[in-house]
Amino acid sequence: MEHATVTVLSEKLSRMLKKFPDAVLARTSDIMTQWQIYELEKQVQLGLAGLDLNRRTGHLFRGVRFSKVVTSTLGEAEVKVSMGVLPDYVPYAMIQETGGTIKSKGKLLTVPTRYALTTAGVTKKPAPEWKNTFVIKTKSGNLLIMQNRKHGEVVPLFVLRKSVKIPASHWASNAVKRSLPKLQTEIKTMDVNAIIKKSTG
Repeated sequence: MEHATVTVLSEKLSRMLKKFPDAVLARTSDIMTQWQIYELEKQVQLGLAGLDLNRRTGHLFRGVRFSKVVTSTLGEAEVKVSMGVLPDYVPYAMIQETGGTIKSKGKLLTVPTRYALTTAGVTKKPAPEWKNTFVIKTKSGNLLIMQNRKHGEVVPLFVLRKSVKIPASHWASNAVKRSLPKLQTEIKTMDVNAIIKKSTG
């Protein structure tokens, strides 16, 4: 799975984990991973429900994947969870995170107006599928796809642009930041012996 990842383990959290021997971390890594994924999923859901982005189709959340990495070097062990997004399923995920400019590749980009959007803010259908349309050029030089509707009404459906700037929402990194305080509290209060006993049956 090719994707950019956000590592959940902060430097502070890493230092806290180093007080436990490798054997402890190895035997409790599954439980610690569950903590991290649970907190991350919760914070991603909150972020995509309005804290960072408004939820529209739900594709972004469904495309999120988590992976665990346990490392041990010179007597120090770490448990990391990385979060990424399936690129083919949600190709716009990382530009939503970091921001950037989308440039047209041949054809102009179609930016929908409110007339082409559902109440959830999703484009009803691609520009070529709309009927009774024509293109005009405004006095300011913008190209608009217009539509003739009933009773002589004419509305703008799309603005045609060579590029579109996407503002950064930091939906992934903000979720990580919000999850860390809870994880730090969990580790501070962790009863290692009880967890080992529970994890080994």
